[in-house]
Amino acid sequence: MARPNPSVEARPNGKAPRPPTRCAYHPSGERGTSPPAPHHLERKAALKAAMSTLVLRTATCCAFFTLAVGVQAQPRPEYVIKEDLPRLGSLLRREMVGPTQVPVNLPYGQLSPKDKATFHANYERIADGDEPPFPRDGLRAVLNPIIQAQAELLVEGDLSLIATIGPDGKVIAVKAIGSPSPEMTRIAAQVLAFTPYKPAVCAGEPCTMDFPLRLKFRLD
Repeated sequence: MARPNPSVEARPNGKAPRPPTRCAYHPSGERGTSPPAPHHLERKAALKAAMSTLVLRTATCCAFFTLAVGVQAQPRPEYVIKEDLPRLGSLLRREMVGPTQVPVNLPYGQLSPKDKATFHANYERIADGDEPPFPRDGLRAVLNPIIQAQAELLVEGDLSLIATIGPDGKVIAVKAIGSPSPEMTRIAAQVLAFTPYKPAVCAGEPCTMDFPLRLKFRLD
C-alpha cells in the first residue's frame, strides 16, 4: 500500500500543486532578481498616470477657455453703424452713421487714449485727469433711436444739441443749437434726456458738464 507523500498537498482533482518560485532578492541589486510587481500595483500605477494626463489636459483646456473669454470681453471698436439687413439686391449692409470720431460701441472707460483725446477736442479745455460726461453704454445708445426716427422723418441738414449732465449722471437740460426739423429736435432731445450717462469728473470728483451731439443728415 502506497503511503502519501507528506510534502505533497492533496487536491480535489488529484493534481499536485506547482512548487513555489524561489528567488534571492537583494535590495542592493548585487545578485538575485527583483520580484515581479503584483498586477494590482501595475494597474494602480497605470491608472494614476492616466489620471495625471487627464488633469493636465483639463487644466490646459480650462486655461485656453479662460484666455478666449478674456479676449472676447473687450469688443473691437466700431466707428460706423450699419443697417441690420442688406437692402434688396445687395449682399452688403449700408452704413447709416459714420465714420464717427470715437467708437460707437464702447463706454468711455474702454476708449483708447487717442479716442479720448479726440472726444476731448469738442471742449475748449479739459484739464489733465478730468473727464467729460459720456453715455454710460456708449454712443450707440444715443444714435440708434435717432437713426430710427430719421428712417421715418427723412430730413436733411445739421442737428446740434447740448445736454447738461449733472454729477449723478442724469440730464439737467437739453438745448438745441440747430436742427433740420422741429420733430427731429423733439425726438433727439428726448433721447438725450432719457439716456443714462457716466458723469463728468473734475479734480477727481463728479461734476456738472455739457455733452455735445452733432449729426449731419443726408438722403442718398
